[in-house]
Amino acid sequence: RHAGIQAYGLGALGNLAVEQDNRGAILRAGATRMVMAAMNFWGGDARVQHFSCLALSNFAHDETNKAEIGTNGGIELILKAMDAHRDSSGVQEQGCGALANLGVN
Repeated sequence: RHAGIQAYGLGALGNLAVEQDNRGAILRAGATRMVMAAMNFWGGDARVQHFSCLALSNFAHDETNKAEIGTNGGIELILKAMDAHRDSSGVQEQGCGALANLGVN
């Protein structure tokens, strides 16, 4: 396992999830739980947290996925990442974006 490779993969998932068709396929493959598992495993790596928050932010454009993120501890993981990486503008920006998208109806 390598945090840098994980971060790049998370970034790719997040970027692909901008498009609705891609997002649906990614979510059906179980990406939400995989992203949250990466956040738990690499809690100390700002890159992984940054790109995890990006991915969750884009996943949250899907109403069903908002519920999955919320009920499986995603909001807490985002807040934990933001607290642990206060000096990382990337984590702060993407974390705020994820929280904002989760709050939109």
